[in-house]
Amino acid sequence: MPAHRFRRRMTAFLLLIAAVLLVAPVVSELTSPLITAPSAPPAPVPKVVATVPAGSYNAGVAYDSAKGEVFVASTGFFPDYYGTVWVISDTTNTIVANISLGKGLQLHAIAYDSSKGEVFVTDLNSNTVYVISDTTNAVIATVKVGGSLVGLAYDSSKGEVFATNENTVSVISDITNEVVANVSVADKPTAVAYDSSKGEVFVANVGIWAGPVGSIGNFIKASNISVISDATYAVVATISMQGGSGDLAYDPAKGEVFVANDQIVSVISDATNTVFTTVYAGNQPLSFAYDSGKGEVFVGNAFGMVYVISDGSRDGQGTSELLIFLGVALAVAVVITVFYARSRRIARQMRPPGGQATDFPTSAQEFPNVRIRARAESSMLTPNT
Repeated sequence: MPAHRFRRRMTAFLLLIAAVLLVAPVVSELTSPLITAPSAPPAPVPKVVATVPAGSYNAGVAYDSAKGEVFVASTGFFPDYYGTVWVISDTTNTIVANISLGKGLQLHAIAYDSSKGEVFVTDLNSNTVYVISDTTNAVIATVKVGGSLVGLAYDSSKGEVFATNENTVSVISDITNEVVANVSVADKPTAVAYDSSKGEVFVANVGIWAGPVGSIGNFIKASNISVISDATYAVVATISMQGGSGDLAYDPAKGEVFVANDQIVSVISDATNTVFTTVYAGNQPLSFAYDSGKGEVFVGNAFGMVYVISDGSRDGQGTSELLIFLGVALAVAVVITVFYARSRRIARQMRPPGGQATDFPTSAQEFPNVRIRARAESSMLTPNT
């Protein structure tokens, strides 16, 4: 085969490979929804591993990471309303202590202070925040604030607790256990979440009061979200909402705040303080919990369903197949370029001055004398008849 023909065929072959590598990922992206992937091994099914009897109307739960214990705020049945905080060991799943706060209390929100090893609990009836030591499991302080104490959030940066009450968010220092500031917000603030990245507190204002957040049958309409700076104790932004239960959850991986509305979950960016997307999570979503390990938000609604929403922070951590294909295609393109340039240089070296490249002859037309001589020799070898 002449050198120039071999060179052309190899170039065409390599170009074909490059084209296939470039087109394959695009075709894969377009057809992937149509192709049924092999079924993965079934994941472990979540199941209840223990049940712990702990009073009644357990409105608030907080986890003590230092002690490996769970604190549960329990109100009790009408008409006694005997307030008790139950302490459960996460090792044995048994009650290791019960802290009696007295009769006639309606305990609701609860928050854990990791810096001081203390638990803050609100009472709706007495407008009081109880401070409990996780070392002694005893009340070490009480803080009087405004009425309708519904939400609590711990600010780990400032060592402060934000408590929502009647048209106000009270700021409690965990050093003095006293109110150090009051921030006026819109009507009926309820749920509250602390943004550790921005040093801000997001507060859901329901507007029309219909009962504590999380109570079945109480349809609370969130009118807006107030954003409070923990440096100035001032409202730095107000975000309009469509309405809903008003519960909040902060996603530190993405810098986003999830807000429960009537039919959807709104997602707020803490960079712009605007709603940038919504996610359906059943009718009347009520409560949130953020899973930092999986980058997921668990949403419980009023009809017994729990929805799991991925925040996308764990997506795409591995190398993309598309990038791999493009990398291989680029490598092939480089090989083609080098091969072609080298073959051209060799061809120029083989070309005599003023002439064509010296390829080997492949037909008798290029050497007719050889063909004539072959015929003569053949006739001489033929016997006479």
